[in-house]
Amino acid sequence: MRTAEHFASKSSKSSPSILGHLRSSLRHASVQALRIAGELRAARKSVAASGDRVVLTFHRIVPDKEIALCRSPRGMVLRESIFAQVIEYLKFSTSIEAPERVEWPHYRTGRPQVILTFDDGWIDNLDIALPYLTSAGIRACFFMTTGFAGQAEPFWPERLHGIFDSLRRANMLPLLQEEMHELESRSDIPSPAMNGSTKFEEILTWLKQFPTDTISQWLDSLQNHLSPIVPNLPAGTIFDPRERLMDWDELQQLAAAGHTIGSHTRSHALLTRLDPHAIREELLVSREHLREHLHPSNDAPIWLSYPNGDASHAIAASALRTGYSRAFLNSPGLWRKRTSQMLIPRVNVWDGTVTGRSGDFSPEHLEYSLFWKTARTHTKYK
Repeated sequence: MRTAEHFASKSSKSSPSILGHLRSSLRHASVQALRIAGELRAARKSVAASGDRVVLTFHRIVPDKEIALCRSPRGMVLRESIFAQVIEYLKFSTSIEAPERVEWPHYRTGRPQVILTFDDGWIDNLDIALPYLTSAGIRACFFMTTGFAGQAEPFWPERLHGIFDSLRRANMLPLLQEEMHELESRSDIPSPAMNGSTKFEEILTWLKQFPTDTISQWLDSLQNHLSPIVPNLPAGTIFDPRERLMDWDELQQLAAAGHTIGSHTRSHALLTRLDPHAIREELLVSREHLREHLHPSNDAPIWLSYPNGDASHAIAASALRTGYSRAFLNSPGLWRKRTSQMLIPRVNVWDGTVTGRSGDFSPEHLEYSLFWKTARTHTKYK
């Protein structure tokens, strides 16, 4: 039997990515150069004058002291202390629109106009984020994965991250490469392991190309094979009590507080991987869930957020036929008057987009992400 010592002896500690550090350093330097040159201020003023909107995407808002427990991918995690400062900045430097009041044409305030959205339906949106929104008088849209309401550990990326973290801590990431090669051999999708990579984000992106059932079965097999030799494999770290989605009673609390509840589909399946019938099922069932629990009127407009931000013109047309009034991507850009109402861009906000070298909140980095980059981004879908 293969032992932990056997695999530990075959591996070595992963050295920090030189390329990753270089990219980070260049980004920080670019932001500061743009600030000094006055480009960030000019971009903010330009967006404000245009009347175009910036839509923000949040996922998980995690208390600082619980960040080590969180298994969600880093690109969807924002510390509570940073979230509080983001809200403070937005309150005093932008005009925050309530989702139900969005219309064209609209009154221009002289400030950039922004809309806040939250994806998935995590309980920390209610427990942690809501008090800050209430205090600031902000109303947002919460996109719910309706088929998983109230469910703990609802998504496979958290499970993958737990396994990855356990292997990393045990110095056994080569084990994961072996299992990736096995899955690769049963498909025509090359894995990052071909290049010797054990970067979590690359593995996550690779797995998203497979059907959800295939991913779940592979993770089951991975856990069965490795549990005897890797301690605490499923959790990775101590169990995160906030790794669950809101139930319908909790969603009704959000709605009662004036917030909009939209759809993130029934099961968070990537719609671009489904056939037309399955796409319609994901959209229709989720819409019916929302109408049953929150929107008794058939005339109530319902917004949609595409899982992973993945969509196409055909999917957008299906969403419109299914009864959604607006639908959102997760690609940066400005929401202009001419933008398709079913392919609206958004800016993903996480620790990495709004913090400087020190890891503290940086208004310059936030302005770079919200205004400078979005004004220069041409979204894929028009």
